[in-house]
Amino acid sequence: MEERTHELTTALSGRDEEITNLNARLLSGNGEVERLTTSLNETGGQLAHSEKQRHSLLNSYSWRFTHPIRKAHQLLHRARGGKKRELRKNLQTIRDSRLFDEHYYMQKNSDLNKDNTSNPLLHFLLYGGFEGRSPSEFFDTTWYLQQYPDVHFAHINPLLHYIKHGIVEGRLPRSPADNSKKRQLATESIASAASISSTAPHFPTPNSRSLISNTLKALVPSVNLHRKSEIANRAAHLKSFFEYQSQPTDGIVTTKRSFDPHNMRIAWIIPDFRPGDGGHMTIFRIARYLENFGHDISFLIQNPSHHNIGQDALNTINRCFQPLNADVQLLRNPLPKLHGDAIIATDRFTCYPVKAMSGFKRKFYFVQDYETAFYPMGAEALLSENTYQMGFDCLCAGDWLATMMRHKYGNWSCSWPLAYDPDHYFYDSSVYRDDRRIAFYARYATARRAVELGVMAFEILAKRGVDFHVDFFGADVGNMGADYSYTNHGLLSSAELGSLYREASIGVVFSATNHSLVNKEMMACGLPVVDLDVESVRCSFPNDAIHFVCPRPEAIADGMELLLNASDLRENLRQVGSTFVDGLSWERSARIVENAIVARLSEHNADNMQAAPCSIS
Repeated sequence: MEERTHELTTALSGRDEEITNLNARLLSGNGEVERLTTSLNETGGQLAHSEKQRHSLLNSYSWRFTHPIRKAHQLLHRARGGKKRELRKNLQTIRDSRLFDEHYYMQKNSDLNKDNTSNPLLHFLLYGGFEGRSPSEFFDTTWYLQQYPDVHFAHINPLLHYIKHGIVEGRLPRSPADNSKKRQLATESIASAASISSTAPHFPTPNSRSLISNTLKALVPSVNLHRKSEIANRAAHLKSFFEYQSQPTDGIVTTKRSFDPHNMRIAWIIPDFRPGDGGHMTIFRIARYLENFGHDISFLIQNPSHHNIGQDALNTINRCFQPLNADVQLLRNPLPKLHGDAIIATDRFTCYPVKAMSGFKRKFYFVQDYETAFYPMGAEALLSENTYQMGFDCLCAGDWLATMMRHKYGNWSCSWPLAYDPDHYFYDSSVYRDDRRIAFYARYATARRAVELGVMAFEILAKRGVDFHVDFFGADVGNMGADYSYTNHGLLSSAELGSLYREASIGVVFSATNHSLVNKEMMACGLPVVDLDVESVRCSFPNDAIHFVCPRPEAIADGMELLLNASDLRENLRQVGSTFVDGLSWERSARIVENAIVARLSEHNADNMQAAPCSIS
């Protein structure tokens, strides 16, 4: 019995010791848990501090200021597939041409920071060429764009255009009156560029040598070559856009063909395009809805410079503009024989093939602006003016254009409103607005935006000691050398624009001809708008929806200063502007276009039915 008791006592002691050890380990584990919890809390605090710093950085002016630099680098890193290959190919094309001089480019453009412009050729291709910066002493970018305005509207780097198209079209890289450049450089550069162009499928070998000789003769007068004069080349260039052989009218077939108002065959002739073209975006938006309504849509691209086949163009439309199933073809001369219910011209040059083509019941002009005003009074302005006298039915973007087409030119016209995308442009009262920020549409390459007036007005505000910050967008404005605070945003996406419009205090966008789509996008975001007090804008907006200013720098500065200091006036503009754009939609605008086409085709059918008995007798 004693032995059994001893065994139990020993076992109990061992168990007590084990329990003691477990308690010790438990206490140690609790200490570790407490230590880890403390460490976790500290880490959470560090993360919160880091997030606060990140938010502060993203909203800082320095971050916004360096946006274009980051965007240029992102373009290389994010580009995929064909875009990346095309960018590299264009860089190599310019590099091989020997027409880009890096030392010259950086020396002549002292505003470029060498540390932030690690690839001058890339900067020139993406930005500099569009800003009028010359790549070398041989090529004058500003002169080339002024001499050949179609290059600007094609949205292609001027030097790249010259290498790919300009040489074989007989265009000059600079004024022939400027003989200070080295003749040897001119000779070698043209020969090098010509060898590049001659490898392209579109290069017309039989004529290439004579065209290059013309260029050499113009640049190097001592070379004894037969050449056409500069004016002859300019006339030939314009002629290529409007000289089309008129097709015979198949009157009986056209007038007797049935027409289904729910399934119309509508063909559009458009200039070539690339991502970011605003006028094309509007065309494709309307066409998309017409297609959704049940109509057959097709596109013909006049004078293609960016696309080699129709399928490539359709891919660009679907990738960068709107989803469409339309048939897309390149328009060649002589013109194809096509049939349909309606054919629509979309700019001045596309009117000429539309006029020449038969096989359609009715011809229309999709008028987005008054193109005569785009040019100095001369050949191009007169050729543009001529298109409004061709008798097309005009589908006009706004009342100003519709009234002009009807009263000045005697055309039938209808007005459809420019709309906006509510997914990106909307009002959010919870977003903080900075009372000193001015969002300014600075697309200075488009003369009708009158950007210079705004820049001069900002300088006046700065001299007055007004506290403000300008958000330049729509183009890379470079180093402004300004005495006021500003951010150079360059090109922004729709989502980025919506955010800017919801954060700024006032929006400034100038319209010397038809009003910009930007006005309504700003209003949809609750941003008060400043625009010029001109007829085209007055006809398009109610008096209290926009703060109108006379097109003088002092008056513009007065208007902006008044709005910056009058929150009640800004709020009134916001309310009236929001009410004005409420209910606008691209679908509604497309319905107006559809109804107009149906109405004109119906009148066409009625006229033919009334005339038929007389023609038979």
